Amino acid sequence: MPFKHLSSNKSFFIILLLFTPIYFYTRLYLLDSNGPFFYHPSSDMGTTGIAVFDEFFYMSKAIFWSKYSLYDKYHEYNLSTPFLYISNLLTYLSLKIIGLNLFGFRFPAVLSGFIIIFCFSKVIHNRFGFIASFFFIAYLIFDYHFTLANRTMNPNIFRLCVMGISV
Repeated sequence: MPFKHLSSNKSFFIILLLFTPIYFYTRLYLLDSNGPFFYHPSSDMGTTGIAVFDEFFYMSKAIFWSKYSLYDKYHEYNLSTPFLYISNLLTYLSLKIIGLNLFGFRFPAVLSGFIIIFCFSKVIHNRFGFIASFFFIAYLIFDYHFTLANRTMNPNIFRLCVMGISV
């Protein structure tokens, strides 16, 4: 095996280091536009099936926190589950740091995708080794649906992130 001389953790971090720039380039490039690949101008949804209105609804608590510094009882349901709490907290911090725009709004989904790749690939690397971890990371970085999930504010990506952190 050509990678036998590398320690387990060192080889994992080498893989992650190689793929990290590719991941962030494919996710952050034109992040503020709708539907990254096959966007149709007559529809607001593109290929994601999620309109900007849906994204606003999922993260409305974070927007109200950042813009108006309000805490309203009407949106209390947004904090009822851990993934919604984490998504609203990350979105709030992103909106405060980057600003109230689509880039700042969608950036937490990009970070959640990176956490997903890190957590699950670490488990696969420990269980199955270097090659399996390499192909898993490459698959998630270049998978069309995972790319779309990382570029829109969809709560499902945060569910998977919480699951990855708990593993």
